[in-house]
Amino acid sequence: MMWASSAGLNLHKGWPHSSQIEMASYVMLAHIRRGSYVEGIPYLKWLSKQRNFLGGYRTTQDTIVALQALAYYAAFSGSSSIDLRLFVSTPHASFMFPINSTTYLTYQQQKINADKDVQLEIYMEGRGFAIFQINVFYNMESTAFSKNHFLHARDQEAFELNVNVTDGKDKNHLLLSVCVRLKTNQDIAQTGMVVLDVGLLSGFALSPGAVTPKQLIGKVETLPQKVILYLDSLNKSEVCIQLPLIRVFKVAHIQDALVQVYDYYEPTRRAATLYHSDVQRHMDTCDLCGKDCHLCKLGIPISVPSSLNHSMRSTTYNSWCLLLGIIFLSGYLI
Repeated sequence: MMWASSAGLNLHKGWPHSSQIEMASYVMLAHIRRGSYVEGIPYLKWLSKQRNFLGGYRTTQDTIVALQALAYYAAFSGSSSIDLRLFVSTPHASFMFPINSTTYLTYQQQKINADKDVQLEIYMEGRGFAIFQINVFYNMESTAFSKNHFLHARDQEAFELNVNVTDGKDKNHLLLSVCVRLKTNQDIAQTGMVVLDVGLLSGFALSPGAVTPKQLIGKVETLPQKVILYLDSLNKSEVCIQLPLIRVFKVAHIQDALVQVYDYYEPTRRAATLYHSDVQRHMDTCDLCGKDCHLCKLGIPISVPSSLNHSMRSTTYNSWCLLLGIIFLSGYLI
């Protein structure tokens, strides 16, 4: 009844591609337009099962189409004809959700203690359409599981993503090179709009005016600790983008940052990687502020001439040096 998508590899088993959500929604709308409401019920059930725990789907586009189809069916069923009672019981408790003409717009929920109540019995009676959803949240303590999951995800990624860091002549500049292309094993030759989400190393920001919309880059968003580039499309030829970074805060022992790329209309087609700077990672407080921290006192600016972009003027940033000391003494935190 549903269709397999040729949009590439699916990273999340059990989660359909956005194109499958849209196709099922349009078929359901076609049945409603023809008056074939009974034939549309399987699509109604299938679309309801694909929703995430927030009620939406993978992207804005498939969410709009799917909710439109579901809304048409909700209007067809009518509030006056709804009379449902949902009973849920556990070994230690039981409760009932009434869904009728006065409560059909009300979101009803019940929290269950998972440590005790793990077996559920669910029973519904009456007539009408309603959605019952169970959300389960849990944590995995195994680091081995996380590593294996990450390696498996890398094998299934749709994009080839490489990030290189070049340290500048001084400790206040970095040049970030992000190269990306569509993998050769993908069934499509070219994507639609692609989002390149570049996390920045702590204390660094994109040099003002360094990247502007042009040709492949349709839009640039600069956020705290992040730069988002909207690319018109990607194919199987590699594209490299240079991002000059400049220090705005003094941070020692900088950790890795994350870069992600994904197809805007098919987010399951994506890739991610971490990057770091060896120089910045091993730079401690004394390297940045001096042994007596005299370089990080209030009012002392960081004057960083833009050696990576000669057309830019020198930029001056005020810097704070925040030294946090945690001292444990005789079992007390001071």
